[in-house]
Amino acid sequence: MVSNEAAYSAASRRNAGYLMRGAAENYARAARAWGRDRARTLWRWSEENLNRLRELGVERVASYRRTPSCLLALDTVEADELEVSIEMMREDGFAVERLTPGVVRDAAWARLDPRLGLVNPDDASVNPEDAIALLRAEADAVFLDGCSVQRLERDGSRVIAHGSHDRIVADRVLLATNSYAGVLLDELEPLVQANRGQMLAVRAPDLRLDASYYANFGGEYFRATHDGHLVIGGFRKSDAPAERTQSDAVSDVVQSRLQSLAERLLAAPPGALGAAARWAGSMGFSVDGMPLIGPVGADRLVWFCGGYTGHGMSLGVRCAEAAIDAMLDGGETPFPLSRAVDAPSL
Repeated sequence: MVSNEAAYSAASRRNAGYLMRGAAENYARAARAWGRDRARTLWRWSEENLNRLRELGVERVASYRRTPSCLLALDTVEADELEVSIEMMREDGFAVERLTPGVVRDAAWARLDPRLGLVNPDDASVNPEDAIALLRAEADAVFLDGCSVQRLERDGSRVIAHGSHDRIVADRVLLATNSYAGVLLDELEPLVQANRGQMLAVRAPDLRLDASYYANFGGEYFRATHDGHLVIGGFRKSDAPAERTQSDAVSDVVQSRLQSLAERLLAAPPGALGAAARWAGSMGFSVDGMPLIGPVGADRLVWFCGGYTGHGMSLGVRCAEAAIDAMLDGGETPFPLSRAVDAPSL
C-alpha cells in the first residue's frame, strides 16, 4: 500500500474526530434527496463503521470517548426537520433520543439557545491520528510511506503507478485519495470537489459538553476532548468560494468565526481566549453527498473510494471494505461511482 503521507496527514489527521452516525444531511433531508432506502443503508453503514473500529480495538485508544453526538437545531426550520428525522429514524429501527429546551444540560444548551436536539446515543469520538495509527497497526499490508504517486499508466491488463522514488506494477489500483483524486485522474476531478475544513482548539478543562455537537445543519461542530480542550470546526459557508480549495492554510475569515463561537461557549470576552492550535485539511465532497465506490473506466483496472463529504471518519472503513470486495470479488455496492458521471456538479 502506497501511503502519501502528505495526503493522509491532511484532513484524515486534522478533522474533528467524530465517529458519528449518518451523513452531512439530517435523515429527513437525506431521505428526500437520495430515497429512504439509500439513506437507511448509509446510516447503517456508519453504524457498522464504528462497530468495525471497535472490533479493531479503538476503545483501547487513550483519546477514545464513548460520547453521544447531538444534532443541534438553532432555528425552527432545522428543529422541524429534526422532528421528522427522529420519527423516521425510529420507524426504521434506529436508536435516537429527542432533547427539548427548558433544561440547562451543558454549555451548549446554556449559551446557544437551541430549539431541539437529535441524539445518536451510541456514537463516539477519538483523536483521528490515534485512529489512523490503530488502522495501520492492524492492517495486513505493506506501507510505502513518503512514496507519493505522481502518475498512473495503464499497460495492457495491468496498471503502473509511477511514484516519487520508484514505480509499482499492479493488477488493480484502488485510489483512496478523496479530495486529491482529480490530481491523478482527470475523470475524477468533476466528481469530487475539494473543500477545506478549518479547526480551532482552546484550553477548556472546566467546560462541560455532554455530546459531540453538530449544529446549524452541520455548519458548525464542537466537542470536548479527553485532555481538556474545546475543539471547534466549521463556518466553511461563511466564505464558501475561498474554502473550495486543497490548501491547508487557515484563513482569518473562518478562524474569526470559530473564535467567536469558542468565546460564546466559554462565556469569555472577545479576545480573551488564546488558541492552543489552529489547523485545516482538505475534504472531498461528492456530487450528491453520498460516497463514491467503483471503477474509473471500462477496463476496471483503477478503482476509486471516497467522496465522503466531511464524514470520512464515520464511513471510510466500511466503504473501503466494500470497495475491496467489489474490486476483487465483484461485490455489489449501493453507492456506485457510475451514478455520479452524469450528475450535475456541486
